[in-house]
Amino acid sequence: MTRKNKNKQKKIHKLNNPVVFFRSIGVKPEKGKVNIKVDRIMRKRFGNETADMYWDEENTDKQSHAELIYSDLNLARIWYGTDFKLTIRIAKLLSSIEVPDGSDILDVGGGPGALSFWMSKIWNVNEITVADKYSSVGEKWAKEIGADRVSFVDDTLPSLNKLKGMQYDVIVMSRVIGFMGLPSHVESFNYDSYVTSNKGKRLNNLLDEIAVTFNSLLKPNGLLIVIDSWSSDRVLIIGRAFERNGLLVNLDLFSPTKVSIEHSTILFTKEPPSSLINNIPLGLATMLSLPQMIFIARSAAAETIRKLFGYDEAPIWTSEYESTIEDEGSVKIETFEKDGFVLSYKSTIKGDRILIMTPSIFISKHKGLISSEEKNRKY
Repeated sequence: MTRKNKNKQKKIHKLNNPVVFFRSIGVKPEKGKVNIKVDRIMRKRFGNETADMYWDEENTDKQSHAELIYSDLNLARIWYGTDFKLTIRIAKLLSSIEVPDGSDILDVGGGPGALSFWMSKIWNVNEITVADKYSSVGEKWAKEIGADRVSFVDDTLPSLNKLKGMQYDVIVMSRVIGFMGLPSHVESFNYDSYVTSNKGKRLNNLLDEIAVTFNSLLKPNGLLIVIDSWSSDRVLIIGRAFERNGLLVNLDLFSPTKVSIEHSTILFTKEPPSSLINNIPLGLATMLSLPQMIFIARSAAAETIRKLFGYDEAPIWTSEYESTIEDEGSVKIETFEKDGFVLSYKSTIKGDRILIMTPSIFISKHKGLISSEEKNRKY
């Protein structure tokens, strides 16, 4: 490779590095006296009264704070810089997702467009539309950095009225859930009592409206990317609301084990995934709730758990064979999926019983789990 080509490749690599990219558009890690910089800009831009209101500890309205910060480009850059590590984390999450060339993308709640500018670099898209309240600041920023494939519209959830009739290949919603008041954990004794409470009903109505909006804006083979901090209850509330409105968690497109309280990605499609799981949101929520992913029981304990699963439950698959293991004889393996778990139960004519249970999202691995566990077992 010639020196010229090496320099070209080096330049491309730098542009695809989110740290380099965000610095290049004026976002850099903010340390030290950030509040002094924000206060100085705010007083000059909005006056002392507005600045005093912003710093008032009794004013906890996140929305009004965001509106002030995002109404000035310099303040917006500083805000992204105060959360620089998270911005980079989300940028890397987006980089790991494959998007078809020529896609039209909608960035919902994308603020003044920082992540959309990044998406326009890493993906070969047709156009990215940012829907939020801050189009004037976003347009100024886009013009400044030459992001000609990113446009802005003043529109917000749940209805996105100005976009009605439009259709997108990809919809991105990053760090919006927290501002919607979605709790990390249900504020009740259990999930069922929460969703039937007044607060739970209001939240579900809001999520239903959002899901209907997304369904209408997403093309039949489109992709919905939701990036946020996840708990088992958040997965359950969002997943079920979207699912009943035709948006399905698609385990074929992302690694469920990477979903966590750290900002991470869940992908939805209108097309059903290939998984055999009956209730994917519950399976994913179950995974997030368990410190131990694989539970093994033997003998009486294995039989008791199998009984709790229900003897009348039909197995997903069954196999029977003559074992080559000495004195084991005839073997029967049954696999069941229920209430967020998948269970494989092995029994022999000699009375041996072993059970392996995992969150249901690992169902595809169960055909090899019992044999591998038996192979590694020390007697």
